[in-house]
Amino acid sequence: MASRLFQLARKEFARCFGKDARQPKDPKKQEEIEGMLLILGLFAVFFATVWIGDYPRRKKIKDREERLQKYRKERELREKEDMTYR
Repeated sequence: MASRLFQLARKEFARCFGKDARQPKDPKKQEEIEGMLLILGLFAVFFATVWIGDYPRRKKIKDREERLQKYRKERELREKEDMTYR
């Protein structure tokens, strides 16, 4: 179903923004297209919401990892300096 949905969305995008901007003559086909595009829009909103909602957590984890790497490098440098003075 997902592949059919994306195929339909691609066709509609090409139809709307391409040279052929005619509406389908079959009302049932038009309803099917509108339904599929609505589903595609809902998927897009859902995934955007999940990604945006997850962003602060991922940023916090990334910042923590960067701080740990910086601390480890500083500690290694201090240990090397201590070894050279001995």
